[in-house]
Amino acid sequence: MRPRCGALRELQHAGRTEPGALHPDDPVHGSRVLAPNAKDTASITTPATGHLEVTVDWLLASDFVSVALAQAPCSVDQLSNSACDVLFSQFSPPKPLANSTSLLRAGTYTLIVANLNPIPESVSTQVVLTSAGCAGS
Repeated sequence: MRPRCGALRELQHAGRTEPGALHPDDPVHGSRVLAPNAKDTASITTPATGHLEVTVDWLLASDFVSVALAQAPCSVDQLSNSACDVLFSQFSPPKPLANSTSLLRAGTYTLIVANLNPIPESVSTQVVLTSAGCAGS
């Protein structure tokens, strides 16, 4: 297990103000209800080199959800047209979806979560930057 050394902050979704960069080992949590067959984006800025760990969970185990992490900028339309530098893309099952990146340089990334169902779905996300230089246990 990699060391952690940070505090909790809110994940900002598209159309909302980004309060600042994701700091090493600073878990970012967010939750919301996604409309049927809808996609949501969040911008993630990392000020340090490290690994991004992403977990997406939702309410109904029978529902289908997907998550993609890409180098910014990457809109939903760009992702649909294969015009993004995608770091990973995952579809359920399993529940929850969890993935991590290889070592990434500081920069801005886009997280896209999709509700692939004909009904609304409650989705929660967590993103953690584990810094290559973070001291800990």
